[in-house]
Amino acid sequence: MKTVSQELLTLLQTQHDGCSLYALADILGVTTQNIYRISNGQGQFSTDTILIACDCLGVDPRPWLIQAELDRCKSPKRRQILQRILADLDTAAGRAIAGVVLVFLVGDFGGF
Repeated sequence: MKTVSQELLTLLQTQHDGCSLYALADILGVTTQNIYRISNGQGQFSTDTILIACDCLGVDPRPWLIQAELDRCKSPKRRQILQRILADLDTAAGRAIAGVVLVFLVGDFGGF
């Protein structure tokens, strides 16, 4: 299973036409050593780097930040809370997307 950091690396590489890990380090402002450790599953991005990566990708950083914290978390109670927050966030995002689709459909076909 890939970590959040590895998933973000993959998405960034895809977005930048399969660029090298060296180029990704430059884009994210981190060391190449950090990038290579992450690609090998031996490290994780900091919160700041996750925010930068999400900004580069144009995605909401909240689920990535929560999932990264889940990856690091050892406390069962804290994991339960984070999982609930992540589920609530997924549900809210799903409702928001459904709302946009509904507005689009009603806007286009509301006159019929």
